Amino acid sequence: MFYRTLEVKTKDGRTVALRSIRPEEAEATLACLKKFSGQTRFLCRTPAEITTTVEEERKYLENRLDENNAVQIGAYLEGELVGLGSIWCVGGTERKNHRCELGVSLDEQYWHLGIGSRMMEALIDVAQRIGYEQMELQVLSDNEAAIQLYLKYGFEACGTVPNAYKDADGQYHDEDTMVRNLTVKFEPWEKATSDLEDWIEEQGIQLRY
Repeated sequence: MFYRTLEVKTKDGRTVALRSIRPEEAEATLACLKKFSGQTRFLCRTPAEITTTVEEERKYLENRLDENNAVQIGAYLEGELVGLGSIWCVGGTERKNHRCELGVSLDEQYWHLGIGSRMMEALIDVAQRIGYEQMELQVLSDNEAAIQLYLKYGFEACGTVPNAYKDADGQYHDEDTMVRNLTVKFEPWEKATSDLEDWIEEQGIQLRY
């Protein structure tokens, strides 16, 4: 799904652009994934485990733009990609198509500026416009900052997997599943449109059929 640019403000007054990540930004996206994974133990993969090629990532981003029930956005501060966010269908069967999963990650250099909150608002809004009824996520039980953010946006813990993650030093971490009811309308302070045709015209892109 295409997500047209939405400009929001950080707590220190800078402008962040939230928009769909373009396929030609695959290399920058992979660099962010590896960087973010090396900054915190709260993400599920280490940098060494991110082995996706640039071409594979480019194809993934293309597919995200084509799908009508998933979106991949980036947070751009002064033109630099500093955050990644996505929703995708739990899927598998028609009886699960009302559920989506959420993922958000942010460069630690820009934590506590409100960027994560704005990404959450944008993704909840677009999930409701798609028609999802429930949003789900997984978070390590000791990731208190993330849990507080999710609680702020209406998520509730519904179960815990003990010893879900094991560090290289042998330390275990539990993992919580959290869910949010999307049938209660969420009104973000700003909204983005998904007007792909206008954006294509603005960029002067020639489509091939």
